[in-house]
Amino acid sequence: GPEAAGPEGADATALTVVRPHGSGVRRRTAPARTLPLDEALPLLVAARHDPAAHPATACWGAAALHAL
Repeated sequence: GPEAAGPEGADATALTVVRPHGSGVRRRTAPARTLPLDEALPLLVAARHDPAAHPATACWGAAALHAL
């Protein structure tokens, strides 16, 4: 999660996300950590089999590997 210590070089930031709300949407700010793609990709791919990884991270890791 963004509140945890991220990988070295990960920058803490805030992102605006859009979520469903009734028949429309709402914007919300969420904490995040960012990395350049060339640094994030190996971490994501490795996370797909890590039992400690958040399910969303494991899913993105599998999607990244599939995309490659």
